[in-house]
Amino acid sequence: MKKILLFVLLNTTLFAKIENDVSLTWAHNSFDDDKILFGSARFYGVRAGAMIDDAYGAQIGYEQTRAANCQGLTLRRYYVNGVLQTELENGLKPYAVATFGYETSNKDYRPNQTFMGLGAGIKYRFSNNTNLFLETRALKSMETKEVTWATTLGIGYTFNSMSFFSQSDDVANTLLQKSNINPVVFVQKSRVQKSNSDTSIYHDTERQKPIITKTMLGIRREKHGFYVQIVALESASPFPYIKQLQAQGYNNASVRKARHRKLVVVGPYVNREGASSALSDLKSIRADAFITQF
Repeated sequence: MKKILLFVLLNTTLFAKIENDVSLTWAHNSFDDDKILFGSARFYGVRAGAMIDDAYGAQIGYEQTRAANCQGLTLRRYYVNGVLQTELENGLKPYAVATFGYETSNKDYRPNQTFMGLGAGIKYRFSNNTNLFLETRALKSMETKEVTWATTLGIGYTFNSMSFFSQSDDVANTLLQKSNINPVVFVQKSRVQKSNSDTSIYHDTERQKPIITKTMLGIRREKHGFYVQIVALESASPFPYIKQLQAQGYNNASVRKARHRKLVVVGPYVNREGASSALSDLKSIRADAFITQF
């Protein structure tokens, strides 16, 4: 079971596009088992997770009771979680979780058994790399048929996410300044050839127009921090907003993907104060601009 859970995490991490994190957890479990003192136990553990995209991810975890708080009974749990989350404008991330795991016991009266369950929680990132979460899960034991309510508090560290389109803003801005023709962002590979005059610009051989790639437009995963969100687009091109912002001197303007939308943002800023200072100026460009955190 341990090897299976480790295999799940490693494979999920390899394909993670957004973020990975490791957390320390403390949980209070309410049992139906009369042999466990007061019908409850405290668990301490560790959890690691990886988000595959903005909404979906997976976690594996290990937790263990303190024998002193349940009459010498030691329970160990190994589990894997599937996670579905969303993000609110204030930086809070509510999420739903589905759990499958295996529990071992050091007492004969309680069998080793599998369990599964459902739950919900909320996560808050209070710095670039640190987050706090609180969740509740209802766990169904397959052998004893009991339902255990587990309330978990955790503190986690988020490490560097995988970055796509990592070319710098300076290069993107330089390329945009060289091109005065409306760009073609998506073209078929068969129609693209490199320009002899400029090794950084590609041309559409049919339309004879410079092609500005996603990287040149700043469409990429930025570092975590505070941003000023200018607009959220579903089908319209973000290019006019990027060009307008860069004309105003905001070379840190970029586009982030959020599900089926493209978010035009300015940042990141290391703290909310820096983002607030930029927001006061950006209100003149977009009155409904606001601060968000990734």
